[in-house]
Amino acid sequence: MDSITVTVNRWAHGWELIIDDENATQVRTLAKAQQQVRDYLDTLYPEVDHSNLDVRLVYANVEQQLQEARKAQALAAEAEAKASRQIREVVSQLRSEGVSLSDAAAILKVSKGRIQQLQAA
Repeated sequence: MDSITVTVNRWAHGWELIIDDENATQVRTLAKAQQQVRDYLDTLYPEVDHSNLDVRLVYANVEQQLQEARKAQALAAEAEAKASRQIREVVSQLRSEGVSLSDAAAILKVSKGRIQQLQAA
């Protein structure tokens, strides 16, 4: 077992850590949750080394929203990378057509220094 997903639920004294249908433990703060899960599993299965176990905490109340937000971030990063490639291509085309740094900067509404940065990238 290299990783485990643990569902976390808020309760009056901290967090309940649900490992599976039959196993759960508690912790006061989520900062200590991963180690608590490892320690709990060490108690159940002392013959197994859990020290490198990747413990993934899932807070069910926000998990779907979190996944959607992460997907949106990834899409935004892809769009930004594509836009950067496209703007560098525009700079390259302008410069290959003999457009000066000043004129390219005016066309793109950036500084001459930025045109040089885009050209060098």
